[in-house]
Amino acid sequence: LVLKVQRKKHPALSNSDFSVFNKRSFHLPADLLLSKGHTWIKILKEGIAEIGIDDFITKAFGKLSVINLAKEGTVVKAGDVILQAVVDKKSINFRSPVNGLVKNVNSSLIGRTLDNPYSNWGIKIIPAGFEKDRTNLLEGKQIADFIKNEVIRLKDFLSLHSPKEGLVGITMHDGGNIVEGAVSNIDEKGLEDFEKEFLTF
Repeated sequence: LVLKVQRKKHPALSNSDFSVFNKRSFHLPADLLLSKGHTWIKILKEGIAEIGIDDFITKAFGKLSVINLAKEGTVVKAGDVILQAVVDKKSINFRSPVNGLVKNVNSSLIGRTLDNPYSNWGIKIIPAGFEKDRTNLLEGKQIADFIKNEVIRLKDFLSLHSPKEGLVGITMHDGGNIVEGAVSNIDEKGLEDFEKEFLTF
């Protein structure tokens, strides 16, 4: 649920500390590309691709912990699950933005809360047919426009999914803010819907 208010806070939040985000809260490093499934990719000098999760996801979920990574030596296709995380005992899957061979995994992420997504790659892939895959990736202004639209979509999504406990989001008088971790409060069915709508491509 996203609550619209005019210069007032909902009583449930008036005495609580909480962080919010809006369409201006995201700053993807310039050397990264982004998939529409919110996995970023960085091409290293040797042609290997680092892949991780963007900060739209970490803000939407709050405390998101990685529990599984694709195994080294696995051949993956764009859209295959390469990383699994858990929030409030519910799992969610993230997909590869490219085709290729998994070269390395960052096992130090397992069990950790992902709090600095652009400093923590999940896997490294040797891309196969990257030039073709790149046409489906976003860069520069495309990313900024995409994220702005995703924030709008997220507000609409939250308004249609009942949280477990009361209020999960608050839209301020400027129409911009959502409470960090709002998605973690929806039920399991809602989380499945989120994965289909935001993480599948």
